[in-house]
Amino acid sequence: MPVRGLSVFGFWEADVAASYLNSTTWPGDATPAGLRAAWSAARARLGAPIERAGDPEISEVPSGLKDLADAVRADNLFGAFQRDYGGRCSLNMVEIGPLLAIQPHVEWKPDDAVTGRGRALFERCLPLFVPPAEFRVDPAVSGLAAYIRHTSFNLDTGPVALGVVPAGQPMAGATVFGPIIHMRPAWTQVMRIDGRAYLRNGFHRASQFLRAGFTHMAAIVIEADHDSQLQISGFGQDIMRSDNPPTMAHFAPERATEVQLKQMTKLISVSWAGLPLPEMDPGHAPE
Repeated sequence: MPVRGLSVFGFWEADVAASYLNSTTWPGDATPAGLRAAWSAARARLGAPIERAGDPEISEVPSGLKDLADAVRADNLFGAFQRDYGGRCSLNMVEIGPLLAIQPHVEWKPDDAVTGRGRALFERCLPLFVPPAEFRVDPAVSGLAAYIRHTSFNLDTGPVALGVVPAGQPMAGATVFGPIIHMRPAWTQVMRIDGRAYLRNGFHRASQFLRAGFTHMAAIVIEADHDSQLQISGFGQDIMRSDNPPTMAHFAPERATEVQLKQMTKLISVSWAGLPLPEMDPGHAPE
């Protein structure tokens, strides 16, 4: 089922935009002429460059939100960010519009209103509670693999764990072995590289906040060294470092183009095998 979205594919050249439209959206006219016409119209809608692109205002979290900010800083996930990036992470209020947007589209749900201000908005940006993951498991034909499917790309695998089948269930008392499946907290993240600020996570929420009239949001700000650390596919650095790069402000309905996005599903494959191994000679056992 298509997902209504807003896209700024006009930043690409016509051939790249056509490939994107065919692979990621359901175009209204998929003929070469139709795709080129869609690209031309999308490019014209983008308008003039955004002022201070990549240089948003970054400020301290208001004192009234200090308890929420302290709870985020005390969370294990924030500690993991600090370990991964050498302690170069902070929690700030960030201006949304000038943030560089490497992702070419966001979901657009005009009836999905942003409710609340202050604390409620902060908690939408940096939620500490993550609901349990509900996902579909499809056993493979061989019986030695399973495929886990979910529409949220925040579904992730953790370390391998052991458990026991509870009483009253088939095979009660048997050992359960496999990866932990969990939902990652969907924290808004901004990454600064060479003094330029990119939105790294939270595109859909950021665009919603802008359309609702909010100019700033809470986010984890990460000081990074290389473009590869963004770990987002989308526009290349030739476009991102141009004089007119894509920003979150370009996702305003008057600048972006409405598209019908293909529903994406995250697939996690888990497999195992049973292999016969001969007994090793104790004198020649590997160390």
